[in-house]
Amino acid sequence: MSGRTYTLALMLLPVVAVIGGRVALAGPTREIHVAPDAVGGDGSSLRPYGSLEQARDAVRRELLEATGTIQVVVHGGRYELNAPLELTSDDSGTGDVTVVWTAAEGETPEISGGVVVQWVPAGEDWRAHLREDVPDPEFVRVGDKWADPSRYPDGDGLNTNSYLLVPRAVNRGGTNLTAMRAAQYGKRCVEGGWSLILDGDLDGLPTNGPLRTAVRKIWSVARARIVAVDRQAKEARLEDGFVSGKHMNLLGGAGDFKKPFLCWFEAHPAFVRHAGQWAWDADKRDIIYRPRAGEEPARTPLIVARADCLLKIHGRPDRPVARLRFRGLTFRDSAAPMPAGGVEDLQACRTYRDFILDRSVEANSNERDLVTLPAAVLLTHARDVEFENCRFLDLGGHGLAVSSGCATVRVARCTFERIGAIPLIVGTAELFRNASQFGQLVHNVIVESNRISQGGRVHAGAPGIWVGLTQGCRIACNHLHDLPYTGVSVGWDWTSAPRGSRDNLIASNLIERVMLYLTDGGGIYCLGGQPGGRITGNLIRDIPMPVLPSVGVRKGVYLDEGSIGWTVTDNVVVRVWMWSLFLHKAGPKNLIENNAFGVFDGAMGRVSPPYNTILALKKAGDCPDRVKFGENSALADEAAVQEAESAILPKVGLGTELYPH
Repeated sequence: MSGRTYTLALMLLPVVAVIGGRVALAGPTREIHVAPDAVGGDGSSLRPYGSLEQARDAVRRELLEATGTIQVVVHGGRYELNAPLELTSDDSGTGDVTVVWTAAEGETPEISGGVVVQWVPAGEDWRAHLREDVPDPEFVRVGDKWADPSRYPDGDGLNTNSYLLVPRAVNRGGTNLTAMRAAQYGKRCVEGGWSLILDGDLDGLPTNGPLRTAVRKIWSVARARIVAVDRQAKEARLEDGFVSGKHMNLLGGAGDFKKPFLCWFEAHPAFVRHAGQWAWDADKRDIIYRPRAGEEPARTPLIVARADCLLKIHGRPDRPVARLRFRGLTFRDSAAPMPAGGVEDLQACRTYRDFILDRSVEANSNERDLVTLPAAVLLTHARDVEFENCRFLDLGGHGLAVSSGCATVRVARCTFERIGAIPLIVGTAELFRNASQFGQLVHNVIVESNRISQGGRVHAGAPGIWVGLTQGCRIACNHLHDLPYTGVSVGWDWTSAPRGSRDNLIASNLIERVMLYLTDGGGIYCLGGQPGGRITGNLIRDIPMPVLPSVGVRKGVYLDEGSIGWTVTDNVVVRVWMWSLFLHKAGPKNLIENNAFGVFDGAMGRVSPPYNTILALKKAGDCPDRVKFGENSALADEAAVQEAESAILPKVGLGTELYPH
C-alpha cells in the first residue's frame, strides 16, 4: 500500500450531525475505508478496500440492518475509472440512515476518468500513443495544465487574423426534421447536408478530413467535423448528422443579427504548433505535443480522459436516491467525445434534450435526439443530497448536473475550474405545457459559497451556472469569474407562458470578468416567466468590451424575452461594456429598485421592446411602460462607483453567510 499507514478507527461511533441547520444525534457510525492501491482488504482502517465499487457494495450490505450513519472514508490517491461509479436507490440512505462519502482527514482523493500516457521525445515535440479503448481526445492535460490544440489560421484567437470568415452556410440535400423535433428546436431545422462557405486563405487546410472545426457565433460556438474541403470553391463539408436551424444557427439570423460568423480548425498535425500546443495524428493514434519551457517528459505526464461520466446518481421516480453526502472529493478528467454530427447548441450550451426524457420516440420514426454533452457528475431522481468542499477540475463536458426529478440538493464550498462546458447545471430544459406536471420540476436546490472559473473551455457558450426550469432554488454567495459567456443564466423558454419556474433567488454573488469571449449575455441573464424570483445584493463588475467584432453587447443584469416576476434590488453593477441593465421584451411584472448601476455613454441601461425602438435609461425616473421602476442610482463618476463597490464587496462572494441553511 505504498508505505501508507492507517490508524485503527472505531467502527461504531456516536456522532452529532448538522443537517439543514439543525443539530441532531445521528446515531452510530459505521466506517468503511477504501484506498486506491489496497489489495485484499475488508474495509477496515488497517485493511481498506481497493476500489470505490467494493466500498459501494459494502454500503449496500450495511444498509440492510444499519441505523445512524454509514461513512465511506476515501483515502488519498488517484482512483482511475473507465466507467462511472453508479449509485442507485439500493445505495441510498433512508429515514434512519445517512450515507457519507468523505475524504480521509488531511488527504486528497482524486476520482479520475483519465489515463496517464507516457511521452516519447521526438525532436522538438513529444509523442504519446493512445490505446484503442481511449476515445479520440477533445482536450488533453499536461501535468496540471490544459494544453491548447494547434489551430488554423494560426494565432491566439484574439483578433480576426486567427479566423476564417463564414459569410453563409448552405445545405445540399439534408433532411428536414419532423414537426415534433422541429418544434423542440424552435425553428425549421435540417439534419445533414451542411457546408460552410469560407472566406480567407484555405491553402493550409488539408482537403480530406476528418478536420475539427469550431464556428464562433454571437452567443454560442458550434463544433463539428469537416469531411472534405474544396479550396477552389471555398467550401467545407460537415459530417452527416449535423443539425442546424434558422435562429442564429448556421442557416442564418435575422434583423441586426447577421453573419459573417468566424471559424477555425484545430489539432491537425499539419498546423503550426507553438509551445504548449498539441495535435492529433488520427492515423497513428498519437498525440503530438510541443513542450513548454522547463517541462520534462517524466515529470509532466499526459492525462487523457477516457470516461465521460465519473459519478452517476440515478434513482427512480417512485424511489429516488436519498440522504447522500459527499465531502472533500476531487472529480477530475472526464471525456466529452464529439457526438455524431457535432454540437450545435441553441443557447447557454444547451439543447432541448435533458439527461432523462419522458418523451417517447417511436421506433423507425427517423426521430433523433438532439445531442447534449455528458456531465462528469450526474444526478437524476435524487433527494437530500449534498456536495461540500469538493473539487471539479479538468472536465471535458459539463461538470455537475442536478437534473430530472431532483430536489433538496445542496452544493456548497466547492471549486469548479477548467471545465469544457457548463460547470454547474441545475434544472432541466423540458418544456412541460400542463400545469399538473410543474411539480416534477427540479426544486429546492441550494448552490452557495462556490468558486466557479474557466468554464466553457471547449464549448464557449457555457454560462458558469445554468439554472433551467426550477422552483425555489437558491444561488447565493458564489464567486464566478473568468468565463467566456454569462455568469448565471436562469430560465428556459422565450415566452412568459407558465412553465412552472418560480421563487428562485440569485443573491450576494460576486460575478466578475465574465463575457470574455462571446456577446449578448451578461453577469446575470434571465429568460421566460419566473414569478417570485429575486435578484438581490449581487456585485457584477468588470465585463470588458469585445476583443473581436461582434453584435449583441455585454450586459450586467439582463432580463430577456418573456422575463416576468423578477424583483431586482440592492445590486451593484459597475464597469460593464455596455449596459449595466438591459431589458429586452421583458414582461410587465418586474420591479427594479434600489440598485446602483454604472453608466455607459451617459446611460445606466437600455430597454428594447420591440427591436426598432430603443430607450436609454439615464436616471431613476426613467420608467418603461412594461417594467416598474423604483429609485435606482446612476453612478456617473469614478468616486461614486468606488463608494458603491466598497460598500457591497464585504457582503458578496465566498465566505458570506447572509443566507444560512
